[in-house]
Amino acid sequence: KIAHSALRMYGSGMKRLEGLICSEVELLAKRISSYQGRPFNPKEDIQLAVLNVICAIVYGESYDIGDDEFLRILKYNDDFIRLFGSYNILDLIPLLRFLP
Repeated sequence: KIAHSALRMYGSGMKRLEGLICSEVELLAKRISSYQGRPFNPKEDIQLAVLNVICAIVYGESYDIGDDEFLRILKYNDDFIRLFGSYNILDLIPLLRFLP
């Protein structure tokens, strides 16, 4: 419900967002089908798909999966989560306690 109300703020941009997500899901499905039934860990493929949608929204462009800049962004994301994932954001920025 919260995600739906947040996405409603995009208004006419919803069609663009829907197109971005659909095209990335198609690419994800192709990558998954390329494993041809062999066991695999879907974590990286799903991360790449989600990050590519976020990059398309924020930067206005999506990346090829093998793009060096895209892989660097993914590495920075993983490093950030590894370093700060177990911390509470309020421990890092105490002033946030006073924001609604």
